[in-house]
Amino acid sequence: MLKKTILTLPLAAFGLAQIASASTIVYQDTFDDADGIGTNLGIGGGLISGTNITAADPFDDATGNAVAQTNFGNRVTWAHSANQFDLSSGFTLDLTFTTAATGNPSFTSSFGIVDEVTAGPAGTNGVGATGNLNAFMTSDQDGLNAVGFSTTTRNSLQGLNADFGTLASVSTSLNSAIVLGTTQSFSLTVNTDGSATFDLDGTSGSLGAGALSSLFTDSADGEYYFAAYSQGNSGFTLNDVTLTSLATIPEPSAALLGAFGMLGLLRRRR
Repeated sequence: MLKKTILTLPLAAFGLAQIASASTIVYQDTFDDADGIGTNLGIGGGLISGTNITAADPFDDATGNAVAQTNFGNRVTWAHSANQFDLSSGFTLDLTFTTAATGNPSFTSSFGIVDEVTAGPAGTNGVGATGNLNAFMTSDQDGLNAVGFSTTTRNSLQGLNADFGTLASVSTSLNSAIVLGTTQSFSLTVNTDGSATFDLDGTSGSLGAGALSSLFTDSADGEYYFAAYSQGNSGFTLNDVTLTSLATIPEPSAALLGAFGMLGLLRRRR
């Protein structure tokens, strides 16, 4: 009698991999290090900040949060991440912030992502130029390839805005939810097809495919900075921020992993 041993494995085990969605935090800071915002013990490096007034640290994190050092009038402070991040696969921006306690016509505070490739007209200094962030965060005239959220008291600018025009319907829906002198959470997810979802303390909404497509079609490299801007009343605060890439990466199939663990031996005798 001949005994033959045959090794059989599920056919699925020989699949190379299955594609699965994954997310990677590329930038995260809780601003609780009290060592200046240029140092980030979290993920992705610190922030580079500037101002048109005298301030040792335009966004001061000595209190455990990054507080913009501004006051009434045309006094601005801005910051952007020291590094840029590949967001070409879509992204989620989660942020907790505190608005100024009072508002006036000069008060503006905003945050979002900015692409340095189209960060400003010729002759400027790119994303770090105060005028460039000012244009995106306040008047939307600069042609920045960017999307952000504005908590300004200027009615036409509150809510979500983008380089290709203020999103009026979104801004209107979020306008009444922006409360001065409070700490609020904001989340924005933008997918590669240009669709988006957003939420401000439970006031949420969505944008259909194509609404924000320019973020990806107009970017030469799909890499962006996180940026923030404040003008006017003091008190605008970044409490924490997390920027997540929605990259799709291959993951080993469950069948393949299981097969190596069992190597099922089925014996046939004849």
